[in-house]
Amino acid sequence: MVILTSTLTCPFRERPIIKYLGKYVTPELISCPMCGRCDVRDGFYEMVQEVDEALQKVRRPLLVAVMGCEVNGPGEARHADIGIAFGKKRGALFKKGDILRTLPRDECIPALLEEIARTW
Repeated sequence: MVILTSTLTCPFRERPIIKYLGKYVTPELISCPMCGRCDVRDGFYEMVQEVDEALQKVRRPLLVAVMGCEVNGPGEARHADIGIAFGKKRGALFKKGDILRTLPRDECIPALLEEIARTW
């Protein structure tokens, strides 16, 4: 298969082609849709937004997941480089599908961002 694109246009238009091929050149954030299993109702979208804003400063390919359920979250996001899956009072920080540690909910996003800064 050959994909052709114009090099005379804005380079921002060419990035999505790379993304659709499964190659990302900047961080990508995935999060759950807050289904009935979601253990975080208050503040979930704000936490996702906080991570998204922090990722704007990262200039490497990285897939980050913020999931609302610690039971299914790590499995659903196992292809992510790093992520957090929230439980009722705690969250599980995971990397490549393996849980690194569990933390109190209010420490989860800072720990995730710290791990991203340290590793990437």
